Amino acid sequence: GEGSRICGATPEPTSNPEHPKCLGKILECSFLLTVECEEAALAGIAHEVEGCCGKIAFWLECLGEEVQQQCLPVLEQIIVEVTEQCEGEPTAAPTELPDHETCVTIFHDCSHLMTPACFHALIILDEAEIGKCCEGIDATISCLESKDPSCENEVLQDVLNESMAVLGEGSRICGATPEPTSNPEHPKCLGKILECSFLLTVECEEAALAGIAHEVEGCCGKIAFWLECLGEEVQQQCLPVLEQIIVEVTEQCEGEPTAAPTELPDHETCVTIFHDCSHLMTPACFHALIILDEAEIGNCCEGIDATIACLESKDPSCENEVLQDVLNESMAVLGEGSRICAASPTPGPDCAIVSDCAELIRPECVEAVLAGDKEATKGCCDELDKYVGCVGDFLDQCLPEDLLGAIEEAEDVCKVPMGIFSMFPCKGRVKYKVTISYSWSSATHPNSYPDGGGFSPYVLASHGKDYTMWSKLGYSSPGVQEVAETGNPDTLESELKVENYRNVFQRLIDPDGPAGSTDTRVYMIDVHGARSYISGIAMLAPSPDWFTGISGLNTCDEDAKEYLDRMEGYLSAYDAGTDAGDAFMAPDEPRKPGERRPIVSILNDKFEGITVGKYVVEKA
Repeated sequence: GEGSRICGATPEPTSNPEHPKCLGKILECSFLLTVECEEAALAGIAHEVEGCCGKIAFWLECLGEEVQQQCLPVLEQIIVEVTEQCEGEPTAAPTELPDHETCVTIFHDCSHLMTPACFHALIILDEAEIGKCCEGIDATISCLESKDPSCENEVLQDVLNESMAVLGEGSRICGATPEPTSNPEHPKCLGKILECSFLLTVECEEAALAGIAHEVEGCCGKIAFWLECLGEEVQQQCLPVLEQIIVEVTEQCEGEPTAAPTELPDHETCVTIFHDCSHLMTPACFHALIILDEAEIGNCCEGIDATIACLESKDPSCENEVLQDVLNESMAVLGEGSRICAASPTPGPDCAIVSDCAELIRPECVEAVLAGDKEATKGCCDELDKYVGCVGDFLDQCLPEDLLGAIEEAEDVCKVPMGIFSMFPCKGRVKYKVTISYSWSSATHPNSYPDGGGFSPYVLASHGKDYTMWSKLGYSSPGVQEVAETGNPDTLESELKVENYRNVFQRLIDPDGPAGSTDTRVYMIDVHGARSYISGIAMLAPSPDWFTGISGLNTCDEDAKEYLDRMEGYLSAYDAGTDAGDAFMAPDEPRKPGERRPIVSILNDKFEGITVGKYVVEKA
C-alpha cells in the first residue's frame, strides 16, 4: 500500500523502461527523412519539394503515433500542416532501407533512461525543464559511452552524432545552471497552497498550531488530506517553518480516522491564475513572506513586485469562499512584503564584491593595466585572471569604464582569455538603432486583414544567451501570454525586471503606445559583452493570442569577435499557444496550463504567407 502511494505521488520515474524509447526510435527512422525535406517541412513548403511528401509520410509511419505524441509534441502543428499540404501527393516507398544495425540496438537499450518529457526538453533546449532531467541525461550519456556505438550507415551516424551533441548540451546546462532564480519548475507555492486550502479549516489549522489537532473531531483527517494534496516537495520547499508541527501532528494523529472530505470545490480560474503567476517567486522568498523575515524579503523584492503585477493584471476572483479567503490573505502577505521592500529598497548589484576581490591583485598591477604598460602587465596575468574570475558577472556592472576597458586590452597582452571574458567574445558597450517597419493592411493582405488591425506597444530587451523572451517551438511565459492575448506589457516588464543584473541588460516599452498597421517605429538600445542579444514582441491585434517580434538576435559575430554593423529580416506571425481561438475576432478560449501548445508560425495559415513587416538593427 505504501509503495502504491509513492507511485501515485511520482507518476513518472526517471528510468521507466516502458516509456517510448525516443532516442532509439528516432534514430531507427531517421534514414527516411533527408535534411532537405526536414527543412522544407519546417518552412511549410514540403509539398513544393519533389519527393518530400512521400519521405515524410514514411517517416511518420515508422515513428508511430505514440512516439510522435510523447517524444515530439513540439512538431504537432507542423505535422498537421504537412499532412494537409501533402494530401494527394505520391508516397511511394523508399527503394533502399539500411539494415538495422548495432548502433540502433544500443540506442534502444540506453534510451529508456530518459523520459519523453526530458527528450522533448532537450530538443527545444528548455533549460528549466532540463534542470529536472539531469540524472536521466547523465545516465543516458554513461550508458552510450560504455557501449561506444558507431553506425555503418552514414545517415544514422550523423543522427547519432547530433543526438550525442544534444545530450552533451543538456549535461552542460545541468552543470552550469542548477537552480535559476525564476525557474518556473520550482514548486509553485502560492498556486499549490491555494489549490489545497479548501481541505483545511481555520479551526483545524489553529488546533494543529496549538498541538491539539487530535482532540478536535475530524481534524486529523483534514490535515492528512491537506498534506497529501500539497505533496512532500511543496511542504519542504514552501513551508519548512511547519516541519516540526507536521511531525508532531502526524505522531498525535496516529490511528485517527482519515475519511476523505465529502465536498471538493471545482478547480477554477483563481487557482489557474495563481499557478500562472507563482513561478515568479522562489520557495525561499515565499517562506520569507510567511515568517516575515525582513532581511530575506529584501532579496526578493523584484519577484514579489512581479508576482503582484502579474496577479493584478489578471484580477483573480474565486467562486469558492474558502479559496477567496486564502487568496485575500495571500495578497495581503504579498502587499506586506512590498511595503517592507519600499521601506528599505534593494540596491542595485552588490559592488562590495569588487573590494572583496581586490586582495587577489597587487595595486601596482592595477596601475600597470590602467596605464597600458604592456611589459609590467605581463607579470600580472595570473593575478588579473584570478581577479576577473572573482568579480565575475559584476565586472560590467561595478567596474569603472576605464578599468573595464583596460582589462579587455590586457587580455591581448596575456594571450589567454581571462575569467569571464572568455564568455563573451565581443567587448565593450555598443548602441544599436532598431527600426520596426510594419506592413499589414488590406493592400498587403487583401484576403485576411481584419478591420482596424494594428500592433500593441513594442517591448524590446537586450540580454544574454541564458535568457529567452520567446522562441519558436518554446512555450509562452505569463508575460508573453499577456502581450499576445491583450497587448498589455506589464507582466513581461516584471519578468524582465526579475532578470536584471543577471541576464537582461536594458529593456524598454514603446513610449508612443500602440502602432498602426503600416507605422514605422525607431528604438535605441545598448548591448554589452555577454548581453549581446536583442529580442522584442508586439501583439497582432485583434487576435486570440497572435504576435510578431524578434527572438534572440545576436549582435556579436563570435568568430570575428566584433559587433555586427547591420542586421535585417522580416517579421513573421506566431501563435502563443495559450488560447484556442482560431480567428482574428474569436471569443476567448483560454487553454488550461496542461493543454497549452508551443509557439508556432501561422504566417501561411492566417496571413496568406506574407510577412507583416521588416526589422533593421544597425549600429547607431
